[in-house]
Amino acid sequence: MTHPDKGTEMGVGEPFRGQGIGKALVSAIADLARERGCYGMWVLTEEENLAAQATYSRAGGNLEQTQVMFGWDFRDR
Repeated sequence: MTHPDKGTEMGVGEPFRGQGIGKALVSAIADLARERGCYGMWVLTEEENLAAQATYSRAGGNLEQTQVMFGWDFRDR
């Protein structure tokens, strides 16, 4: 998806949500990582993004609440 205010990012468009596409994408990435010898993978999402959390959980991810993230946004506003 390309957002005029954010740039291009990967995701599942609104009309296609709830069909297992996100789970399939995350599972495919995990499979590829295993095949290439990666020891793990991680993803961040917002606390209020329950759809993303459900997708990652269904794809086999484990909720880890030990992380603290700080961010800086230097884009012009």
